[in-house]
Amino acid sequence: MKRLLGFALLFLTLGAAFGEAGEENIVYREAVVNARKSGFADLEIDNLHGTIGRRLKHVLELGGLPDGPGDYEELTSRATTRAIITGKDSDGKQFLRLRLRDGFSYSSTQFPSQYVFRAHCYLYPGAEGTMDKIVFQFYRISYSGSQYVRDLRRYIHPEPKDVAQAEGKPIGAELQLLNNSNMKVEYYEALSTVPPKWEGPDGVPKGTLEWTPVSQITLNSPTEKNPIPYSKQVQIIFNYKKLLRQVERILARVEKTKRLDRDQALEKVIDYNGSSF
Repeated sequence: MKRLLGFALLFLTLGAAFGEAGEENIVYREAVVNARKSGFADLEIDNLHGTIGRRLKHVLELGGLPDGPGDYEELTSRATTRAIITGKDSDGKQFLRLRLRDGFSYSSTQFPSQYVFRAHCYLYPGAEGTMDKIVFQFYRISYSGSQYVRDLRRYIHPEPKDVAQAEGKPIGAELQLLNNSNMKVEYYEALSTVPPKWEGPDGVPKGTLEWTPVSQITLNSPTEKNPIPYSKQVQIIFNYKKLLRQVERILARVEKTKRLDRDQALEKVIDYNGSSF
């Protein structure tokens, strides 16, 4: 009797475990389907798009930003890139470029390698405090060994809008979110023997490239029968959100500095003793 009772408890335990696993699989599959159906819509991404677009508009209106990467003497004497510049790409579209990082990095996956690492973001302003496009790019140049390699990774959102517009909507309004399916991830690579015609005068890749990508991935193509793994799609969205937060912080700091500079300049002009005139 005890033996039969033991087998019964074992079967019940295993059945419960398999049931829970089955439920987890169903929940996971539903999460994948819903995420892909919505285009990995995310309220924070919409809010960040809106905030960045408005800050971009304010920063451009305040002015006083360097136009272009600088002349040859400045670039050679400082050996660095300007933190923020404005300009127009080869298609004639205005952009604001932010430096995210500029320095050295190391890799030891196979053997120790050293790299010059440059990370930038291109913001393309749209109408009424929106953005037409946002590009994150990570440029790396190895200088270990007899032949070095250039590689570039890009996150491109062709329509970074704030569909939710949560700040301006009344409480209880229906929430709509941006479909991020068209976001792309690109990878470029070239040996040192290939002239880097895609670089600007400061060694940073331009907003529009004369360079063919080795691979290009669309986040969530609806026509793709075999989409990229769900875990990779989530990772792309996570990385993109993290980069948006960094850009928002940088723009907030630039906007605050520009406003303080303007206020100080105004105060210098109007601060006088009228009785002395």
